[in-house]
Amino acid sequence: MAANGCVSITQPSPLGEGRYLITLNARGGFSGDGDLLSRSVTKANEFCRSIDGEAEIIEMTSSGVQMWTPQNNRVIFHCKKI
Repeated sequence: MAANGCVSITQPSPLGEGRYLITLNARGGFSGDGDLLSRSVTKANEFCRSIDGEAEIIEMTSSGVQMWTPQNNRVIFHCKKI
């Protein structure tokens, strides 16, 4: 895994209708968008597993340029019962 710089990721926040939001902000690192989105999706899966489900991603967005500007992503998901 590449050097990360400063990365902060939120706990899942309910949006209503069974949907949740996770946001991530990264500054000063060498991680690409794929790695950062993967972290957010992993967090969503961990949350859903804690309530006996699995994450189903509804929407993913990212912004920023690696090593130039802060990178941000947003993952909206719901937990599907397994």
